[in-house]
Amino acid sequence: VSLSFPVTTLSQKLNDFYFRLRGQQPASAHVALVLIDDATLAQYGRWPWPRQLLGRLIQATSEAHPKAIGVDILLPEAEDDLNDAALTRAIASAPNLVLATKISSSPQGRLWVDPWPRFAGAAKSIGQVQAIIDLDGMCRGIPLYEPSADGLRPAFALLLAQLAAP
Repeated sequence: VSLSFPVTTLSQKLNDFYFRLRGQQPASAHVALVLIDDATLAQYGRWPWPRQLLGRLIQATSEAHPKAIGVDILLPEAEDDLNDAALTRAIASAPNLVLATKISSSPQGRLWVDPWPRFAGAAKSIGQVQAIIDLDGMCRGIPLYEPSADGLRPAFALLLAQLAAP
C-alpha cells in the first residue's frame, strides 16, 4: 500500500512542503561550484567550448588546491588531437578529478554515455549522474549506485564526497 500512487504522491508533496518550511540553508564553505552561466557564455562563446578552453578551466580550478574536482559535463567523443591532448593533460594533472557518465537515450544501442577513453584514463574516477524523475516531473534524487553490465556504477556526488573526505 505504501508504494501505491496516492501514498507516494502524498509522501513526495509532504517532503517538498517540509523542505520549503525548513527554509534556505547556508551554503557550505567547503564546496565551491564553477558554473558555466549566461555571462560566461557571453564572454567565451556558445557551448560546446573547445576542449582546450575546458582544460584551462580545470587547470585554473586546480590552482585553488581543491580536495576533489567534479566535471559534470559529458565528454563521450573526440574533438581534435590538439584540444583533446590539452584536456587530457588538464584532467591528468588535476587532483582527484571525477568525470560524469549517464544512461544513454541514443537509439544506436550504447547503454551508457561514458567519457572518451582518453579522458576516462586520465581521470581519478567516473560517476553516474542518472537522475530519477518522479511522476510529477520533479527530480528528488539520484541513486547512489546504478546497475550496469560492468557492475554497479557509483553516483558522481558520492565519489566526490569520498575523495574530498576519505
